[in-house]
Amino acid sequence: MDDGGIVMHEDKDDLLSRWKWIHFKDGALPQAIEDGLVRVRRLPFGNTSLTGEYPGLREALAAPIAAGDARLENASLEDILLSCIKEV
Repeated sequence: MDDGGIVMHEDKDDLLSRWKWIHFKDGALPQAIEDGLVRVRRLPFGNTSLTGEYPGLREALAAPIAAGDARLENASLEDILLSCIKEV
C-alpha cells in the first residue's frame, strides 16, 4: 500500500523471482533492454538497474552474463516496493 492505495498484490516468491538487479558494462545490453529497466544508475565503473521482468529477459541476458559483461543480484522486497511506489 502507498498513500492508502494498493500498489501491488502478488505472492512474495513470484515477486522475488521476477525482480532482479542487473549490473552491466556500457554497451553490454541491447538498447531495447536498457530502455525497459528501472532505477538505472550510471556509475564510473559500470551501471546498475532494476527489472521486474527478469523471466522475459533471461534469454537476452545470457550472453552478456556469460561474457562477464553483466551480472544479476536478487532484489529485496524493499527495493521492489520503492521502485513500484516511484512508478505510480
